[in-house]
Amino acid sequence: MNRLFDKNKTMLASFLFLLPLTVSLELNLTEAPFPFSIPANDFVITDDGTKYLATTRGIYRNTNGSWQRIPSDRRFQYYARSLHWHTNSGLIYWGGLHDFGVIQYGDDNKPIAKSFIRQVHPDLQRSGYVSHIAATDNLIFFLTPSRIFLFKDQKWEIIRAQNSFSGLYQVQENIFVVDRSAGIMQWRNNRFEPVNELRSLRNHQIRSMVAHNDKIILIATLANGLWKYDVSSATLQSVEFYIEGDVTHHRIHNLRSKIVDSQIYFYLYLINYGVLILDENLITVGRLPVEPGMRNTALMSLFWNTINRS
Repeated sequence: MNRLFDKNKTMLASFLFLLPLTVSLELNLTEAPFPFSIPANDFVITDDGTKYLATTRGIYRNTNGSWQRIPSDRRFQYYARSLHWHTNSGLIYWGGLHDFGVIQYGDDNKPIAKSFIRQVHPDLQRSGYVSHIAATDNLIFFLTPSRIFLFKDQKWEIIRAQNSFSGLYQVQENIFVVDRSAGIMQWRNNRFEPVNELRSLRNHQIRSMVAHNDKIILIATLANGLWKYDVSSATLQSVEFYIEGDVTHHRIHNLRSKIVDSQIYFYLYLINYGVLILDENLITVGRLPVEPGMRNTALMSLFWNTINRS
């Protein structure tokens, strides 16, 4: 457990919350050369330590402790709601209000937020904001409440929800979408097909899906705790984890995984409790307690970076 909080390392956790009747929490960017505060929506850290922040005023990039706004190829102010770093290509995709695109670098190595809006069906103008993004080597998915905009074979396709979409998750190379009526569906055979074994979770308000290993997917729900789906045997099982000696099925708002010293750990955000840390055997090994300002908040995103201070 000590290796998670070594004196020579600092874990930077960026908690982006959705408060009642608000869009986001004001996130203070203390690393900036001058103090400022803007509504933050999403956050990405790439392997080289570069940070990207999606805000209501566009995307900001941090290198060497200095935050700079990335300009858009559109003339007016752009709104950024979500980010996705595709590790294989190194590209960072962004989604906003009635818009989405990719961050590109020019010959001068300066970034620009390129918009895809002119290339996409007019339905994008009626689709609301892009809340989730997923990408494989050949496909890019942009999720809005009622539609998925899919870029495939150098052209755009639109997938409409049966009711409305509430989540899009990438587990290794597998893409899952959550439809409020159909439940969890997986991209197979060039379409999203219902995963019948997971149909029982369709009313459990799914918050996250992450890989436990090559065969197991962990599913975090707001209504009924943590679940383990074995892809090889197509079986679903509830996971019991312990808080201060008691078995609990706390409401989970977010679930992420991280490799620390070749060991995988899982971080679960529980409302009014904080972040619970589970090891590879799903045994509780630590906790990041809730701060007073975090009470009664719903976690939108959890990201971190481990920096060597030596």
